[in-house]
Amino acid sequence: MKVLIADDDDSIRWVIRETARRLGWEVEEARDGEEALEKILKGNFNLVFLDVRMPRLEGMTVLEVARKSGVKGKFIIMTAVKSPEPAAKAATLGAAEYLTKPFELEDIERLLSEEEKPSPSSEHPLQEEGYLTGLEIVGTSPAIISLFQDIGKVAPLDYPVLITGERGTGKELVARTIHELSPFRDGNFVPVNVAAIPPELLESELFGYGRGAFTGAVTSKPGKVEAAQGGSLFLDEIGEMDPAFQAKLLRFIQDREFYRLGETTLRKFTGRIIAATNRNLEKLAKEGIFREDLLDRLSTFTLRVPSLAERREDIPLLADHFVRIHSVRLTGREKKITREAAEMLTEREWPGNVRELESYIIRLVVTVPGDTIETRHLSADLKSSRKSAVPPALLEDVSFEELVEAKIRNFVDKMGGELEKERNLLSLFHDSLEKKLIEIVLEKTGWNRVRTAQILGINRNTLHGKMKKLGITEKSRKKKR
Repeated sequence: MKVLIADDDDSIRWVIRETARRLGWEVEEARDGEEALEKILKGNFNLVFLDVRMPRLEGMTVLEVARKSGVKGKFIIMTAVKSPEPAAKAATLGAAEYLTKPFELEDIERLLSEEEKPSPSSEHPLQEEGYLTGLEIVGTSPAIISLFQDIGKVAPLDYPVLITGERGTGKELVARTIHELSPFRDGNFVPVNVAAIPPELLESELFGYGRGAFTGAVTSKPGKVEAAQGGSLFLDEIGEMDPAFQAKLLRFIQDREFYRLGETTLRKFTGRIIAATNRNLEKLAKEGIFREDLLDRLSTFTLRVPSLAERREDIPLLADHFVRIHSVRLTGREKKITREAAEMLTEREWPGNVRELESYIIRLVVTVPGDTIETRHLSADLKSSRKSAVPPALLEDVSFEELVEAKIRNFVDKMGGELEKERNLLSLFHDSLEKKLIEIVLEKTGWNRVRTAQILGINRNTLHGKMKKLGITEKSRKKKR
């Protein structure tokens, strides 16, 4: 069973292609009308997805010529134009269905499933499946296809996008994909790691500075915003931004205007703004750490990147992808991973998500001799328990998880009948544990807040906000001794 996908939009082709492959179809693609017509006349397609507006030849013209040439098969017309005229014309020319963009994934699955269902194909070698041409998003799982469908919807629009997800899921890659599929693709994609820039330097890094703005500023210097003119500005780890600077960022996003530090010339920004975080910004807003009005502006559109646990079926494809690109880079020759070995990787948990999987694959590429990674190279590692992130001192007689469970059970048991009346237990436990952990780490570092924030993996301004909320002061700590 063969399907042709004719559309000049990379995101639309990707979504339909991966859905069709998952259902066992043989897939071909066309990026313009002439290429589509040529393939239709030469091929024998059971189903054709045909966009109305394409370069070089309109979709309706392609359909008309194909029908006059005696081409059989089922044609699905796709368009973003919400008008009855094209639908009526498509029906007259013999189109089976007319889809208005943006359509739902369920529509594509239904149309593909209505045909005589093909058997899932095993002809495609592992390395040919699940890739987005020109980009690096890898996967065929429903979670990833749904994500890319959402990317396709927001990419053409000039509105801020907030990308959420756990650490290591690939939020920057999603941001780059939005950029590549957007009208701003010809401009620069400029990433800014907010957490890595000291709060006192963030304004000059983003907006630039004028000559004499501060000691040592002997010349003017444009900032990241100007570098992203006509392109995309990507603010990574936005949840770590200093609260004092958030008001300035809000004004910049609202007005698309800014001043270089130390200058009075108002400058316009014509690019796109994308932000990402692994934090719960709504929770931070309630705690007073993140501005609610800034959150409202950033989250005009919100995309959530699924964890690897939610797309476990993509692990073999990801493993193959990483083996190929890193083996060439590190060894000068292309290595392979067997399908059985790649499948075995799905048996392991990956709390660090795609980033952890990639690091593991890099180690295999370097340490495994020969050109093929097999199950025998993985089995010993995967059968052993995963190394715990808990310090060894806590694991002498009992695991950390067992220790925590015993304490919680003891506390809940002591509550007795009061448990049924409790309505805020999770928040109570979270705040209590968080407070104790912060106090202990502060104590161990001699109340060095910079070092404490580094150990906890948070920004020092976030630490300051939590200490204020939880009532943690060195004076209060001394009183407890």
